[in-house]
Amino acid sequence: MIDSEGGLIEACRMKTSTTLVSSKVRVWKFGRLGIGGVVLLTAAAAVLAAESPPPKDLGLFFQQNCARCHGANGDGRDATGKHLRGAVFTTPQWQQNNNDTAMAKVILKGKFFGLAMPAFKDSLSQDEALRLVRDILHKQLGAPKPRP
Repeated sequence: MIDSEGGLIEACRMKTSTTLVSSKVRVWKFGRLGIGGVVLLTAAAAVLAAESPPPKDLGLFFQQNCARCHGANGDGRDATGKHLRGAVFTTPQWQQNNNDTAMAKVILKGKFFGLAMPAFKDSLSQDEALRLVRDILHKQLGAPKPRP
């Protein structure tokens, strides 16, 4: 039984085989929140953690979705050196005519109704598209950084 303060449970006359056992078990108090409140908060935190997806590996995303047209390193060539149909990110001319925000917008919206380039708005958030430009194209691929 729980005492009036919710602090102790007394287990009296608990049968084990044919012997009667009496013991007291300490139950932790959680202030006004109570054990039910703590369980509810823990469950809510678990649901929120399950709903937020883990951060995307944007390097892998680029290799799986972008490299077939833009090349594995953004130079617009495949492994054999053949020119691909996508823009070449590594030329100074291309870099001067584009900025990070515009590049992220094209990634999300695509080009020419998705025929020239598919839209990735269902796969990437705006922040992820901008990080793809800044972290993958500029840092990992070695492309010069365009104006902000």
